[in-house]
Amino acid sequence: MTTGIVDLDPQIVTGLSELKTACEACITADDNDAKDYLNSKKSVWEKMTCQMSAEVAKFRDDHIDPLKQNLRDTYGLLTSLYLQVYQPHHTVAQKLHAVYTEVWAPAVAAITPIQEDLTTRAQQTHWKGPGADEYMKQLPLQQAAVSEFSELLKAGGQGVEQPALLQAAVFVALKNEVDGLVSAVKGYQNLPKRTDDVVYERTSRAYGAVKNAQLWLSRELYRGEHSWKRVLDVHIDHMTDKKITDLAVIKGDRWPRATKDTDVSKLPKPRGPLYTSTSPAVVNAPVIDSGSNTGLHTDSSGGGGGGW
Repeated sequence: MTTGIVDLDPQIVTGLSELKTACEACITADDNDAKDYLNSKKSVWEKMTCQMSAEVAKFRDDHIDPLKQNLRDTYGLLTSLYLQVYQPHHTVAQKLHAVYTEVWAPAVAAITPIQEDLTTRAQQTHWKGPGADEYMKQLPLQQAAVSEFSELLKAGGQGVEQPALLQAAVFVALKNEVDGLVSAVKGYQNLPKRTDDVVYERTSRAYGAVKNAQLWLSRELYRGEHSWKRVLDVHIDHMTDKKITDLAVIKGDRWPRATKDTDVSKLPKPRGPLYTSTSPAVVNAPVIDSGSNTGLHTDSSGGGGGGW
């Protein structure tokens, strides 16, 4: 039993807002550095006439403006993905956990003293006579039924608690990813000014990191193939196992009863725990990585664009 599940949606939304600010700060810092770099490359005539060479204009149109737009668009995709796919479910974990703690766990706790009482009664020796014989013959079946019912309640509780924990794990991973992105992009924002032919390194790195995160949210986290899906599949197998769907003692909707003619030696036996605990879901956010996005080369020999 977990002690509580926190709604992480407000923190994730705040993080996404901070990420946007950090991305725009990268663009602004790169714009300022690019102006300085451009001025250092201008001829005296260009400085006097405030003209921009055709090569510089083409480099801006072909590489700089698309890079800045790509970062903004990818951030938009990332945010929309969270708001449309994940955020609508941000209270599911808490609601399921509440059902577990308020309904199923108390039911299990309530039946425990009944089991203990039946165990004590089965050991009594002071009551004698036909009534006692009839009662003691009935008792083993009642013990078996109550024991199985207790296990059924525990399984029912896990039926809601395990999905709650899975959902919570997904949102923990989302928060960790957003927090990591914010930290990384703020780090890119503070990169020193380049002294070579590379411009827009901050924007380029931010774009790479946000793009990788957006792909992770839309593919791996969404499908859960390497994280939560395996745990969910095992959980479903447990909940649909014959031990639960076809109980050994309790049959149909009637409580089992024994009579004086019941063969005690042939009483059905509980099958033990009906639900085997699964390993907790661990959904790890990937390491923030900008990939090969390290800036634009203004020198055509640098491989980052057409040069100017």
